[in-house]
Amino acid sequence: MLAGCALVAAVATRPDAARRTMRSAPVAVLAALAALGAVSAAWTLAGVTDTLRWAALVCGYAGVAVAAGAFVRTDRDLRILASGLAVLAYVAGLAGIAGVGTLTEPFADRIDGTWRAGGTLEYPPALGLLQVSALPVLLTAMARRPGSLAAAAAASGAAVAGMSLALTGSRLYPFLAACLLGAAVLRPRATLRSDVRTGMAAAVLVAVSALAAVLLAPGNLIALLAPPLLAAVCWRAGARTDARFLLALLAGFAALVAVAAAGPAGDGLHGRADLWDAALSTAAERPLLGAGADAFFVASVEHQSGALARFAHDLPLELLVELGVAGLLLGLGLYAACVRALWRARASPAAWLLGPAVAAFLVGSLVDWPWHMAGSGAVFAAALGGVIAARDL
Repeated sequence: MLAGCALVAAVATRPDAARRTMRSAPVAVLAALAALGAVSAAWTLAGVTDTLRWAALVCGYAGVAVAAGAFVRTDRDLRILASGLAVLAYVAGLAGIAGVGTLTEPFADRIDGTWRAGGTLEYPPALGLLQVSALPVLLTAMARRPGSLAAAAAASGAAVAGMSLALTGSRLYPFLAACLLGAAVLRPRATLRSDVRTGMAAAVLVAVSALAAVLLAPGNLIALLAPPLLAAVCWRAGARTDARFLLALLAGFAALVAVAAAGPAGDGLHGRADLWDAALSTAAERPLLGAGADAFFVASVEHQSGALARFAHDLPLELLVELGVAGLLLGLGLYAACVRALWRARASPAAWLLGPAVAAFLVGSLVDWPWHMAGSGAVFAAALGGVIAARDL
């Protein structure tokens, strides 16, 4: 409903920009997936209502992308859009940290004996994805005017991002965050429009916050909420001494890599190899039409072993199972179209501010199921719309 309202508003206020975004390859692929999913209601193994709901969700992603693409007219609009994602990440991260601090659901979950932050999305990997999406604009705001209140607020948000990433128990998203921090340190002019010292100071602040979250015991709410406040105070004070005292914190951004490496023990894929094998076996039964949108569980349950999974934890493979060969081709087409959009926007600020949100969603969709989470998908779609619009700025 909200996506539809946003789409109508975009078409009414900026029809030319909305039409350009509609004609873009990523939006066209999303629309084709939604249409194919709706048609699959004729043969789905799942309930028709579930299948049509899936199609409506994907159509909503296309609508959000068009609305965001129509909104972005200038580089300032790009920053506003990215800042909106950062605000969402800040609220979600604080909720997740508070959940771990109080040992209560639904903003935190007890998994394998460990409390993990889920935030307002109520799923730890989704929170990690959101924090990765917000990290570029937070780092940029910290570096733009280091002594300002806005930079101090961004530093608090960056601390929340680092802590949230550490508390999700994920390996993938801390690793992706470490890659972003590495880019900020190695290419500060291209990413933050700043110098290497400021980039390193920002990276250190995020890493130290992540390390603090690991060291602080769950159930200690006051201790867990202290780093975001201290980060804001220290960043503003440190700017007056050229951030040198922050550089004395020798934890480095490698702490995030350590968090990723110290993730839950297991086979590394956490049973996904068996799940993907079950998905391939299921796809072989209906290779042309598939089992219908949102019918993965019903179709594959006989092939799964151990703990049953509702989704394939791999978007192209899941589309093959549910929508057949056409679904797989559209899934691969979505990846190719998004990569092309990112490449075309490489000279725009959107490449740094919004590109990681698009890329992280696509990477996460290869091993998880953010595609089915409306919140994660909406962030991806909004960032994608901004990236598409950036080519015309």
